[in-house]
Amino acid sequence: MPRTVSISLPPERSTELSRRLQDLEGTLSVRLHRGVSVQPEGDVVEAEVLDRDIGHVMALVDDVGLGSDPSVSVTTSAPSSVVSAGQMTAVVRDTSTSTWEEIELTLGRQSTMTVPKVVVMALVGVVAAAGILTGALHVVVGAMVIAPGFEPLVRIALGLVQRRRSWRDGLVDGARGYAALLVGAAACAGVLSASGISLPEGAATYHSGAALVSYWTSTTVASVIVSVAAGVAGALLVVARRAVLTAGVMIALALVPALTMVAISAISADPDLLGSAALRWLVDVAAVVGSSVVVLALHRRTSRRPGAES
Repeated sequence: MPRTVSISLPPERSTELSRRLQDLEGTLSVRLHRGVSVQPEGDVVEAEVLDRDIGHVMALVDDVGLGSDPSVSVTTSAPSSVVSAGQMTAVVRDTSTSTWEEIELTLGRQSTMTVPKVVVMALVGVVAAAGILTGALHVVVGAMVIAPGFEPLVRIALGLVQRRRSWRDGLVDGARGYAALLVGAAACAGVLSASGISLPEGAATYHSGAALVSYWTSTTVASVIVSVAAGVAGALLVVARRAVLTAGVMIALALVPALTMVAISAISADPDLLGSAALRWLVDVAAVVGSSVVVLALHRRTSRRPGAES
């Protein structure tokens, strides 16, 4: 999908940049607005470019001081539609990938555990525990879908690939979210246990509680393969600007139910089950972080542009 790029920069650099943008094969249009930028002060160059050339555009912006000169700033966005005579085939067949700046912004925004997100994770624990203890599989799946628990792990991987301390932000936010899930799951398990509902039978509805417990607390070759594949898929969705679909990735992973089982087994005073569930959760975390490191490192290498930070 084509991208709109807006660059604010000093007047003495705008003419040259607009000319170089016009020379790119994937440029659909270029506009130069003189003196319209107030902060930073200067001109604004806007361009519609094919996604496949966004790396070249960012390279040109690097050349005029992006990241080192406070008088240069850039924003990117995706238009709802683009009509360009002579370029429609290229527009329709365009790729969809994120720049490093977009990946950083997306993960930073979606992984930060604000108060509402922490509350959501606690409620996820409540819902998942209730689903597991009553054998209601669809309830557990619902908890997986609403859990904002994937992006913090990918943010750890991004920091490791960039060799920046931002991986700590992902670690802290992930710890906050999953700690809230533990609290919510433990509270729900305690209430249900007091009402007579306990593992492994559950208050059978349509699915065996024992089967759910066994699946989400077992670490097998098959489960590791699924976790790694899901981790790769999730990282690729982030790179492809389709992070909204990572809710589906959470269904394939056992991050939510396995950690919920940790809380349930603690309430049930079952150390063996607690250990098995904790191992499954840690394996899934390692699979997601490791897979994301590989995907992001490959993306960084293949999309590296002149002037980009090594």
